[in-house]
Order: sequence, then structure tokens, then C-alpha cells
Amino acid sequence: GPSASNIAVNAKDVVLLRFSVTAVSDVEVKQLAFTVADQNTSTGDGLISGTTAANYTDLKLIDEDSGSTLMGPKELSVSGLDTTQDLTYTDAFDVEAGETLNLAFTADIRNNTALTSTTADQVAVTLKQISSAGQIRDLGSGNDLVAADIVPDAAVTGYTMTLTQASLTLALASTPVTGNSFVKGTLGVEGLGVLFTAGTASDVTVTGITVATLFKAATASSYSSASSSAGTDV
Repeated sequence: GPSASNIAVNAKDVVLLRFSVTAVSDVEVKQLAFTVADQNTSTGDGLISGTTAANYTDLKLIDEDSGSTLMGPKELSVSGLDTTQDLTYTDAFDVEAGETLNLAFTADIRNNTALTSTTADQVAVTLKQISSAGQIRDLGSGNDLVAADIVPDAAVTGYTMTLTQASLTLALASTPVTGNSFVKGTLGVEGLGVLFTAGTASDVTVTGITVATLFKAATASSYSSASSSAGTDV
């Protein structure tokens, strides 16, 4: 996991790969390697924006249950490939016998509109196959685990994530309906219903809205006056 989905530019700590690790005996994870791949490499997007800045930063492995960082963070090389780069982490952590750690590889997404223009970028992260000695050590015997001791004995690739802009859509609600009549002096009259729908890329925080109220006489053909009110209590 997580499932293939849209992720927003300028988002922080976005989960690009989620997996779990279960140990049969006490082990020390000494080294893990990941591949970060971007499928769109037009000017300004891809892994690197030109040769000056990475579009994905603060890349790290976290324990999702505790929130602690286990490996990293690391950064992509601005002089490296725009399509794919490998990151090798050597921050060691232990897994006790019978323990399961729920882990996630996260990154911050640069606020770069080129990532979503024309053809949206798509990014995927792969946990590379653990195939060499020195990556995981059995704390009981002191011996390093080999590929045959790891299940699965293969790389683990996350789903493809598509870059997009955060969005918010407003629509008129079905209530209150048009044409209601109210007695003069009635309090708490509902005059407008609005649906706020956030896009799939990220959560959206509404910090304020402005409402304009129009008045007209019952016999008038058009509204002639307005009163506006801005509010931040949302």
C-alpha cells in the first residue's frame, strides 16, 4: 500500500510506500535500499527540477504506529537521474521476535506546478530486494540473514501515485429550498446551504468565507441592495 491515488504538490510527509516487517527472532535491520521513480521527465518536473532542486525531499522511513523516524531523512541528488534514483539507508533499528512493525516511506512534495501541468507526474517507490550480507543481522546468533531467510525474497513495489493540485468544489445544497416564507422577526432562518467538497489529493482547511446578503421588495424585479459579512469561525 497505500492504494494508487492522487497526491498534492506542496504536501508534507506523503506516504509513498507502506509495508510491514515481522521477525521470527530478534534481528537488527542495518541497511535498506529504496528506488524512487518518476514517470514524467519534461522540463521542470520528474525527480529533479532542472538541475537545481529536487521535487521530492525529506525522504524517510517511519514507524507508523509510534510516528518515529527509523531511517533518514535523505535527499535526492540534483545531479542524479531525473527518472529514477536509489537511496541506501544505514540507520539501524531492531525488531523483536514475534514483533510486527508497520512502516511507511514518506516524502515532502515540492510546490512546483510543473508536476501537474500538461501530463501529471506519477511517482512510485520500491523497497529493493534484500540480497546481500550485512543488511539484517540475527541478534541471537550474530549471523547476517541471507536472501533465502527473507519472505518475500523479492523487491516490494508500491502503487503509482499521481501528482495533482489540491482543490475545493462548492455546490448549492438541496436545502433550504427556494421560495420559503418566514415571519418577520424569526431568528435562525436558514437562507443558504453550500456543500464544500475537497479533491482527492489532500485535505483542505477553510480559514474564512464571505457571505453577501441581497434584499428586494416582494414586488421588485431585481435585487438592489447587498450586505456582506466575512467570517473566520469555520
